[in-house]
Amino acid sequence: MGFHYADFSRIDFTLDASEPEVLLYVPNERGQLKLVGLEYMVPFTGSNPPPTLFGQTFAGPFFSPFPHYELHVWAWKHNPDGLFAPFNPKLRCPE
Repeated sequence: MGFHYADFSRIDFTLDASEPEVLLYVPNERGQLKLVGLEYMVPFTGSNPPPTLFGQTFAGPFFSPFPHYELHVWAWKHNPDGLFAPFNPKLRCPE
């Protein structure tokens, strides 16, 4: 999955496609981080249904690090499982 950099101030019940809550990076062979995707997150309250964005229903709820729904977008690294798949099998961190 690489490194997740979250802006926790954006994690609320408002979705803005231009302001994702999390950016996803993978280090290259030299250890430099390369942007590979992003993730949208919405808190789960126990009763709210999963939101949709780009015609995609968010996955979840997940309970770590807090209750939430999420949607991955592999915008900068092709994912053979699909643009919105939760995992990208093509990603590998260098040894």
